[in-house]
Amino acid sequence: STSQSCSGSCPNATISPSSFIIYTGDPVTITWACPAGSTSSTGTNFSTNGAVSGSVILYPASTTVYSVACNTGASGQVTVTVRKKPMFREN
Repeated sequence: STSQSCSGSCPNATISPSSFIIYTGDPVTITWACPAGSTSSTGTNFSTNGAVSGSVILYPASTTVYSVACNTGASGQVTVTVRKKPMFREN
């Protein structure tokens, strides 16, 4: 098979958070997967450790865009919105 760069018809990488909106201090799990044929990947604002799929638990302090780029040229991104925790008054 010849390795050719995709001309807009490549399958995208998938990346998804456990929740799109979290509160400060809460964890979010980012799960990613590269399309078939990928052998490595890199993450932005998180580390894939080169794996073509997996998940990682993060504690973002503010709204963050996470993206993954696979060596096949596929990529994907997702935004996790971080809100301040509401103040609860104990009765």
